[in-house]
Amino acid sequence: MGDELLPFFPEINRLFVAVSTGGACKGLFMRTKQEKPEIKVHAVDVEGSIIFTNQPKSRKFSGLGSSMRPEHLNGLQVDALSIVTEDEIVVGCHELLSQFALFCGASSGAIMAAVMKEIEDKNLRNEGILCILADSGLTYMNSVFQPPLPLPKITT
Repeated sequence: MGDELLPFFPEINRLFVAVSTGGACKGLFMRTKQEKPEIKVHAVDVEGSIIFTNQPKSRKFSGLGSSMRPEHLNGLQVDALSIVTEDEIVVGCHELLSQFALFCGASSGAIMAAVMKEIEDKNLRNEGILCILADSGLTYMNSVFQPPLPLPKITT
């Protein structure tokens, strides 16, 4: 995927990817670093996942994090790690929907939360940031998007 993305986004210098099973994330990280080593690669994980920490905790959202560290992630080199809470994921999902009309799921909300924190903490407003938002909000109608959001009125 890195081969396909980089030519379309030559100005990026930061890449944010959520980590779950880790296959797409590791492939993206490795290929991106081969092609453009100066890009800062950010892994995004959820509090309670043990992919990067040894502090397990039950999680209510699927699609992000893991209760075991996949072996193929051994040796994964990232430039930054963002661990987000489930509350931050909900805020991130709602922010994507309200600000960008993107109806995304938990891993995308986690990325949005991580990006918002990084922009605020490190003043990255002029950085070229690429986020991989890979999930739909449909799976999360009864969790992230509860209570249901009011639908906009359609006028003719």
